[in-house]
Amino acid sequence: MESLARMSYDALVIGEGEVTAGLDMIDSLLDAHGLKGISNNILDKKTGKPRYEPYTIVKAGRLKVGVTGMISSSASLARRMEHEQSEHSQEEIEFARGIERSRETLKMLRKKKVDVAILAAHQVPGSLHALADSLPGYDVILTGARRRADREPERHGDAVLAGTAGGCSYLGELVLTVRGRKVRDFQGSSFELGQDDGPVDEYLKTLTYEILELDEKGERLPKRSSGEQRAER
Repeated sequence: MESLARMSYDALVIGEGEVTAGLDMIDSLLDAHGLKGISNNILDKKTGKPRYEPYTIVKAGRLKVGVTGMISSSASLARRMEHEQSEHSQEEIEFARGIERSRETLKMLRKKKVDVAILAAHQVPGSLHALADSLPGYDVILTGARRRADREPERHGDAVLAGTAGGCSYLGELVLTVRGRKVRDFQGSSFELGQDDGPVDEYLKTLTYEILELDEKGERLPKRSSGEQRAER
């Protein structure tokens, strides 16, 4: 979260990892670092109301860019939630149908007269092309998943599709040329990040090495035995 804040991200779409970690904890970290979480289909089970704001509108020069996000409410996610959430982090949440909520959110974004409408979809089952066919009107659809799923940007119908994998090991970049509220051109790539891919923020490098317990060369430090840890204490 500290890294994302220093990179000046405008919005974070809540995905499977955040849900299973416990949203109360995630929200406290978002607030602590001034980050904005969005989701159009995670609901508070008690009230039936959205757990997060369904979208955000970001100014990019003279353009208004609307961003929303959805998560797939799959059976695998339910099993992972049951397995990974402790008794203290069980939260009463449920998932609305992502396709329907994304259609409704797109209507709201168009009423706000955004120049570009972007959907970020997490853990989408099946083809991204099928998702785009189900949600005409979005200018850009981004996908992310825990498994590696790099894809070069492509045009499908009126939408630009792009994506990269998760795990903090990949970074996606998509550059759009917009005229008359239409994406006229695009280019982008997905980068696999190494330990010292630059430019390097020295503070974040130090923070990362400490958290991951790496030595100066970026190699994993040997694990100390329990006896050594007790002796040190």
